[in-house]
Amino acid sequence: MHGVAPVPLRNITRPALRGTPTKETIVNTIHLSVSAHPPQPGVLSALPARTPRTSPADRLAMWLGLRLLLWSTRPIDQAEVQRLHERRRIAAAARAEHDAALSRSAARYGIHWTNIR
Repeated sequence: MHGVAPVPLRNITRPALRGTPTKETIVNTIHLSVSAHPPQPGVLSALPARTPRTSPADRLAMWLGLRLLLWSTRPIDQAEVQRLHERRRIAAAARAEHDAALSRSAARYGIHWTNIR
C-alpha cells in the first residue's frame, strides 16, 4: 500500500479535557507522507540556478521613490514659511474682496448667490 499513513509522533500520557484538543492530540493526527518514488531528474533541472532579483527598472523606481520621499520630508527654513503664510493671507483677502464684489453685484441685479457658484 503506497501513499499516506498515519504516524504517531509520541505517546499521549495525560488525558485531554473534554471538548478541548491538546497540542499532543493535534500533533498525533498529522499524517506523514511517505513517497515511494524519487524526484524526476527533469524537475530538478527546471528550478532556477540563481537567486531571483528585482529587475533594474524596479530597482530604479524604488530608488527614485525613496529619493522623492526623503525630499518631500525635508525641513524648510522659517523665511520660506513666512513667505508662504503671507502669500496665503493675501490670496484669502483677494478671495474675500472678490466674493464681496460678487455679492454686491448679485444684490444690485437681484441674482441669488447660490446661482452664481
